[in-house]
Amino acid sequence: MRHPRKEKHGFTLIELMIIVAILGVLASIAIPAYVGYLKRSKTSEVSLNLKNIFMGAVTYFDGEHSGTTLGATYTHYLPSTITSTPSTPASGTKFSVTAHAADFSTNPGWLALGFGPNENFYYQYDWFSGCGDTPCDEGDLAFAGAQGNLDNDTDFSDFQRMATVASGQLTCGPIKMTAELE
Repeated sequence: MRHPRKEKHGFTLIELMIIVAILGVLASIAIPAYVGYLKRSKTSEVSLNLKNIFMGAVTYFDGEHSGTTLGATYTHYLPSTITSTPSTPASGTKFSVTAHAADFSTNPGWLALGFGPNENFYYQYDWFSGCGDTPCDEGDLAFAGAQGNLDNDTDFSDFQRMATVASGQLTCGPIKMTAELE
């Protein structure tokens, strides 16, 4: 008389080891991709803010400004150079808008550019003008920059956007990045 075979339940050790190996391979691919995705999403702030700084610069450049001569108005000015704001370097966490609101709202240069972050932010911002507080000449340059440290290591990402005075217009170039994701 034959004994009925017992039905197998569960997985063999080999099957479990194969599943663990597959999950390990997937995790080794997915985790770095996810970390890179998070860093890229944090850098999107820079593109928008540098665009806003330059929109403000173009508006200021095309606007009329009072001169030292009574009743005289001038165009083609840019705000003076602004040092990194906030003054402390980024450290992998967001700067609080409320804690740094005065850094932007009391600085005449940022006010002239109409710039100040609306939300918490990761980067320091600065502005350089080759013709600040004097009429701009053909070929004068201006730069907006952002520096940040997304993962709190020794490497910083740096973004710059340059503008040039050409034919009486302020023309902006593309954003140049150094160590975008550190």
